[in-house]
Amino acid sequence: MPENRMFYQSVAPELFDVIALNIKESGLWTTKGLKRFIIEKPFGHNLKSARELNTKLSNPFDESDIYCIDHYL
Repeated sequence: MPENRMFYQSVAPELFDVIALNIKESGLWTTKGLKRFIIEKPFGHNLKSARELNTKLSNPFDESDIYCIDHYL
């Protein structure tokens, strides 16, 4: 049976990449099931920081595994 995992991040934007790398390095991301890294906005402080964060998260994860949500919706 596949193991599905979801990591929901509702923390300060500067912690997203640190948490993401620790999840990846700990082996928690290694599973045969679905994996999702969910980020609750804000995604950075401005366009520049959002792009930098996107680049950092694209390294350990596939873009299809990352979801950004707005808690106001």
